[in-house]
Amino acid sequence: MNTPDAYSMMPEEWKAYILSQGERSFRAPQIYGWLHRDHAFSYGDMTNLPKSLREKLAAELPLHGAKIALAQRSRSDDTVKYLMTLWDGEQIETVLMRYHYGYSLCISSQVGCRMGCRFCASTLAGRKRDLTAGEMVSQIYAVEAAEGVTVSHVVVMGCGEPFDNYDELIRFLKLITDPAGKNMSIRNLTVSTCGLTAEMRRFADLDLGVTLAVSLHASNDGIRRQIMPIANRVSMEELLDACRYYTDRTHRRITFEYQRWTGAGKRAGAAPARNAGARESDSAQSRNRTQSERIRSGESESFRRYSGDRTYPGHRAPGDGTGYRRRLWSAAAPAQSGKEGGRDVRSAADSNIGVRRLVNQDRVFASDKPVGVFPNLYIVADGMGGEAAGEVAAAAAIESAVRFARHSWSEDPERLFREMGQVVNADVYDIAAHHIEYAGMGTTLVAVSVFEDAAYCINIGDSRLYAINYKDEFVRITTDHSLVEALVQRGQLTEEEARVHRDRNLITRAVGTNKTVQSDIYRIPIEYPRMLLLCSDGLHGQVDDSRISEIIRISGYPLSVRVEMLIQEANRNGGSDNVSVILADLGKEVR
Repeated sequence: MNTPDAYSMMPEEWKAYILSQGERSFRAPQIYGWLHRDHAFSYGDMTNLPKSLREKLAAELPLHGAKIALAQRSRSDDTVKYLMTLWDGEQIETVLMRYHYGYSLCISSQVGCRMGCRFCASTLAGRKRDLTAGEMVSQIYAVEAAEGVTVSHVVVMGCGEPFDNYDELIRFLKLITDPAGKNMSIRNLTVSTCGLTAEMRRFADLDLGVTLAVSLHASNDGIRRQIMPIANRVSMEELLDACRYYTDRTHRRITFEYQRWTGAGKRAGAAPARNAGARESDSAQSRNRTQSERIRSGESESFRRYSGDRTYPGHRAPGDGTGYRRRLWSAAAPAQSGKEGGRDVRSAADSNIGVRRLVNQDRVFASDKPVGVFPNLYIVADGMGGEAAGEVAAAAAIESAVRFARHSWSEDPERLFREMGQVVNADVYDIAAHHIEYAGMGTTLVAVSVFEDAAYCINIGDSRLYAINYKDEFVRITTDHSLVEALVQRGQLTEEEARVHRDRNLITRAVGTNKTVQSDIYRIPIEYPRMLLLCSDGLHGQVDDSRISEIIRISGYPLSVRVEMLIQEANRNGGSDNVSVILADLGKEVR
């Protein structure tokens, strides 16, 4: 019987093999479960099998799984890059990336590659051989066992061209989504191709529901031929026709991978392979200008977040290679200070789970130092949509906002905040649209930055910005987008009645619940505020404004202590929601 390697065998193939050996059929799902659910890396671990069967399996069907030879951990985040050794001594690379929605693994599909893309190091030695489906799936199991994590998303985007190993790729997708095994959601799988159009059409006809990523990297045939030899066989029009065919057949969106290089198109060889020398990326200004223009025109565009010092095997992130991702504050933040934008700004921040909640769905970010063109930046997001979904929405919103801030180019603060709202909304909406478990999720967003002439704020939802002004008055700057706020504005409720109203948590605007969102932008003259307070409704819904004002005015206590006092006050009053607070002291103008 001609059987594939053990990790590659489907349940029906295991059943046929077991029966051919004179064993009972129930042994087949036992073995399959050991391999694909329980991370058994030897037949000796399969303790419910007879010893004689284990010995026969070891002799006839050795387990040719990938083994970790080396792990390289990023200095900037939780990304881990692995060098893996195969049974014949060949080596491949795999990358584990941690996102707000879980762990994603970038796996290889071939040893080397014959596509010849000039920006990719994995093609330098050419293609040595294809990986089996078992070798692909075993990369996932090896990482899960080594790190003690569960991989929820897989991108076939490592060494090799997946569609150049088409049959084993399809077998891998069936294995990894088999309910009797790993049972990964098909929508959590992404396959990348440089543009093998015949295989793209075959793949479309299967209608598996997998996300397809196309390595485009150029806007016309002339430039693409310089950096991607496949363009000499497949024109841009042929490639786009195949993309349209895929979306028409599957109703799934395609992701276009696009790396820019300064000088590309001016001469042959303008984009050398990573190992052959450094390359220079287009500026983040150019990238964000394109993004902003597309958002204003109503088109949908999303950008892959780079993780770690190097993102995927054979690829390098733009710029200095350290990635876009940065750790965001989700717990107590120490007081810090800086003199940026003409102000001596000091802040403290904290987010607390409260008394009654099991999960903290709030997130905060506070930086007194510049974040891109923003001289400082403070953000509170209060997620909604269920425990898991709310946490994801808030984390995604803050991550998107900080990423936007780091790579923005406009010098108009109002425009910056308005575009930030649209970008953040699009990112959160995109996650919810592509992951059924997050359907309907959303988050509030209040963010402020103190520029030279004024403090600027964006608000969506019912998180709030307060200020103590130059007259020492405590005033609320933002207006809640909520049902009870509308009733207060119409004179049908008092502020106190609104705070205890049964529908006080119903908001009329949120980030990520619709394709577009309207945001409120505020400009606060620089001479006006002395202190700024950002908070979620876990504070202002539990503590009245007069008591909040009283606590933050206490002199002699550090900002961090006053933040903690506000949180304790909310929890003493019931703590029915998560509580997030950022308190910023603007100090005196720096001459």
